[in-house]
Amino acid sequence: MKYWTIVFIYFFQGLSVGIAQDSHYADSLLKVLPTAVDSIKFKIYKELAIEYRSLNFAKSIEYGEKAYQLALYKDDKYGMANILDMIGSVYDHQGGYVKSLEYKLKALDIYSELGNKKGIAQINNNVGVLHFRHQDYAQALTYYQAALKTAEEVKDEESISTYQLNIGEVHQKRGDWDKAIAYELASLKISEKIGITDNRAYSYGILGQVYKAQGKFTKAIEYQTRALALFRKIPDVVAESEYLIRLSEAYTAMKDFDNALKFCQEGLVKAQANQAVDWVKEGYFTLAQIYEAQNNIPLAYLYQKKYITLKDSLLSESMVRQVAQFQTLYKISDQQARIDVLTKDQTILKKNEIIKNEEIQLRNLLLLIFLGGILSIFLVVGILYVANHRKQKDNRLLEQQKNKIQKINDNITDSIMYAKRIQDAMLPTEAQMFAHLPTHFVFFQPRDVVSGDFYWFQEKDGLIFLSAIDCTGHGVPGAFMSMLGDALLNQIVLDKGIVHPDLILNEMHREIRKTLRQDNNDNKDGMDLGVVVLDLQAKVLEFAGAHCPLVLIQAGKLQFIKGNRLSVGGFQPELERVFVRQTFSVEEPTIFYLFSDGYQDQFGGENRRKFSSNRFRELLLEIHTLPTEVQKQRLKDEVTTWRNQAKETQIDDMLVIGVQV
Repeated sequence: MKYWTIVFIYFFQGLSVGIAQDSHYADSLLKVLPTAVDSIKFKIYKELAIEYRSLNFAKSIEYGEKAYQLALYKDDKYGMANILDMIGSVYDHQGGYVKSLEYKLKALDIYSELGNKKGIAQINNNVGVLHFRHQDYAQALTYYQAALKTAEEVKDEESISTYQLNIGEVHQKRGDWDKAIAYELASLKISEKIGITDNRAYSYGILGQVYKAQGKFTKAIEYQTRALALFRKIPDVVAESEYLIRLSEAYTAMKDFDNALKFCQEGLVKAQANQAVDWVKEGYFTLAQIYEAQNNIPLAYLYQKKYITLKDSLLSESMVRQVAQFQTLYKISDQQARIDVLTKDQTILKKNEIIKNEEIQLRNLLLLIFLGGILSIFLVVGILYVANHRKQKDNRLLEQQKNKIQKINDNITDSIMYAKRIQDAMLPTEAQMFAHLPTHFVFFQPRDVVSGDFYWFQEKDGLIFLSAIDCTGHGVPGAFMSMLGDALLNQIVLDKGIVHPDLILNEMHREIRKTLRQDNNDNKDGMDLGVVVLDLQAKVLEFAGAHCPLVLIQAGKLQFIKGNRLSVGGFQPELERVFVRQTFSVEEPTIFYLFSDGYQDQFGGENRRKFSSNRFRELLLEIHTLPTEVQKQRLKDEVTTWRNQAKETQIDDMLVIGVQV
């Protein structure tokens, strides 16, 4: 290849940061691709993958895979690891958390095989970032610490500063203020020494967030002002928008509304100018709080409405990306139909083979009777040759059909297992739940690989939210409804700020009917759920149920609290569906249970009957004093024994949550 072409490629690589959204850049790369040598082709494919990340997800993955295949062909393990990490980032950009993690861990394996400590540290950090973005702080901390340990071994001060900063941010999110401050100060010491401006800016910002959470608003403003000054110097206009709004939040907490308005309005203008929609949204929310504190209700309402509208829009985009991860599941019904057809064809072919063999035997018998000598031998040989040829043809066809069925079965299994990984990633982590409910258990046993039952947990402003949900159907249809239910619960509680269980159910009902357009079609899908809101400081438990009860045990006495005999979503004959809130004191030792109807509906026993609601409550009362892990095992053993007595299989998803307060 001519030298000017090489120069041309590197020139465009240098410009890629500035013009990455310009389609002419991709066109220019594609023009020189056919004449490029392999080493340059690898870089072009990688650049194209990055270029198409936001424009065309499929093309981005296609070019990333081409770069990987080229590195594989050249046995360039460093290039393979590098591009696997990049492909993982593309999947993460589209909301593919599980797939992103898969690619990044493959990259980590290659760097480990090479003994490349810098690469090992970098990928550990990248995997930590991935877990951090999905709020799995325990896993994020594990990978960040592994990255820091490796960076310290090779004495890479710049990386040490970055990984200390990231670890400090995890501790900030978990509310471990002392550790957060210690790690951020350690990071600052190195970044100030070797002059890493962006690390200094982020450390100042995180310290500001810690001090604000501690109520030390003067100190918070001091560090956030330092962060803002550095982000203006870099410059980083999105981070500048963020810290203008964060300063406004601190001034609002101090009731200095003049400064709060000034910083928030400046931050909002910059966020809008640079299309930083997350900070536009936060700017609207902060302005609504400021005007509400000033009793300016019209403006507070205006900005709250803008905030909700933008939040709903962002949620819709997020749901589109999540639903895209399930698109393979849509094909399952069609694939199952094709399996049935192929299986039927295979049965017919076997019957035809038997008939043909019987015809050959009869024909041979007649030939032996009517023909003799050498002529009969030749005729028999000829007939056998034709029959053998047909048999071989039939066998080849059967083998093809068998391979096709096996391939379809494998594809279906892979698709469902991938869907399970996505659904598992949606559920609360053990670390999240144990951090706020140290004495609890979750017995969760889907009937199929994916489930229509799921559980949901959040903590906000000192309140703990817990729900057991039973969606319409089970398996793949139920899994789709569970994705919708999880997204709506997060939106209602975290974004709309609705904190009472009856109001949560009311809003869930309206949102499901609106999302599934049930006023305009025959769709009757919905879900049954019980919602508990626990205020540990006030020692109060609030409950509301949609066709879902609560069992509460205090001082050895069991209370069975029925919810409303109504589901959320689905058919609505009444004008308005309203759920009832019930409140209980938990000042004395209390254990409560949320569950779907799957456990009590399992068939078994000597007379092949349902386990029943009464038997289930008696079992809960019997085991409630045992350690929670023992309770979980007893529930599993009891229902397994019950089904085995009648040799029955599981007929529905099973979910039981127990919490000891």
